[in-house]
Formats: sequence, structure tokens, C-alpha cells
Amino acid sequence: MSQICVALLIIYFLQSSFRSNATPVPGKVTAELKQIIQEKQVADIMISFDVPSSVTLKKISMKTKAINNRAEKLTMISEALETQSMISQKGALELLKSEKSLKSRVLWITNQLSIKEASGALIYKLTALDEVTEIDVDPSTEVFDPVKTSNVSQIKNAPPRSRKSKFGQLTYGLEAIKVPEVWSLGYYGQGVVIGIIDSGIDYLHDALRDSFVGTNNYGWHDPIVGAELPFDYRGHGTHCLGSIVGHNGIGVAPGARWMGCVIT
Repeated sequence: MSQICVALLIIYFLQSSFRSNATPVPGKVTAELKQIIQEKQVADIMISFDVPSSVTLKKISMKTKAINNRAEKLTMISEALETQSMISQKGALELLKSEKSLKSRVLWITNQLSIKEASGALIYKLTALDEVTEIDVDPSTEVFDPVKTSNVSQIKNAPPRSRKSKFGQLTYGLEAIKVPEVWSLGYYGQGVVIGIIDSGIDYLHDALRDSFVGTNNYGWHDPIVGAELPFDYRGHGTHCLGSIVGHNGIGVAPGARWMGCVIT
């Protein structure tokens, strides 16, 4: 009889342990994600972990300050961030081994994990991990194609360019936001490097080619096809960057330089 009681107690505690591990920890799942799971049963999620990248960078800050070589410094930073993400995300990645059909991506720079079409059951399991601090929706943004029209009369002509400057004849937009007044104080964006994440960049554009930092200075990254030189898939990135640093009277800060990355 005593052996039976012991066996029953063992089964009870094992079942209790399983139930507690399967129960979501309050506060880890955002309200928006809960709503989506209730409506669709699956969602694209972003998981945050207990050691943010800022903490990792602070730990190695004294070492990185002592390194003058930029390549060596970046290597130390990337290795530290990748190592921490491996430690923090080990448990979550173990859970994903049983979900082979799911697509996931380790974002080691921010120590986050992106999972496509995660089920409510998987999300609940993930919340039981102590190292998981938050699970939120991983939103996607649709890029719309330009509106096409065959009626030329519907297209309004832009106001003519106004006065000339050392950077070319100004567009009406720069006049409207009083950029010349800032330039008159000697501020053109000099000494600043602008980073843009968009559809890409046409680095041969007349207004942009002279201010590219160059590929030797880690000025370009294409995670889609691995293009070694800047390339614009849709034209949107070139347009936006032109408004920021474009020469010939187009950009607000023509004295600045730029670097870029592609997103889909």
C-alpha cells in the first residue's frame, strides 16, 4: 500500500509540474498579441529576453574604448552580442526543435527572437521560460506601389525652384521648412553619418554618389541577395535619402554622408 501511495504522489507532482510549466506567466504576453491569438489562433511574434543588448555593451565598454582599430572593435561587439543571444535564447530554441515547420530568426543585435505564425500553445510554453521577459506582435508593413494615372491633367506641377545656394538651386520644400536659415549658421550636416534602412539606395544617383561612406567602411548591407554595392529594389529608399542628404538643392543636410541597409 505504501508503495502505491508513493507512486501516486510521484505521478501527482509530475502532473503538477507539467501544468505549472504549461501555464503562461502573467504580464509577458502583450494585450495586442492576446487579441490576435484569440481571433486567429496564430501570430507573428517577437520575443524579448532578460539581458538586453545595452547591458551586454555596457559590460564590454571599457574594453572597446581601448581598441582604436574599428574592425577589431566591431568584431568584439558582435561576438559579445552573439554569445549573449545564444545563452539567453537557448531554451526558446530548444522548444522550437519540435516545431520544425515554423520559421524563426535570431536577432542577436537586440537579443530578440522572431517567429512566424506561432500558435497560442507555443506562446504559452515560451512564457514559462524565466529568461523570456516579453512576447509581442512582430508587425509587418506593406509597401504600396505608386499610384498610376494616364491623365496628365491630374498631375500638379511642383513649384519652381527658388534661390541658388552653394549646394545648388533650392527646391521649394527646403524653403518651406527654412533650411537656408540653418545653413546660414554653418550647419550643413558635416561630420554626421546618416544610416537608412529602406528598399535600398541607388548609389550612382547624382545627388547621392559623392556622399556614400563606401563599402570599406561597412556602409552597405543587403541581407536579401547579398549585393556588394548599394541597389534600390523599389526606389523608395533613394527618395527618402535624397530628402535627407541629397546634393543639388534637394536634401536638408547635404554635408552629411550616408550608409544603408535593405529591408523587405
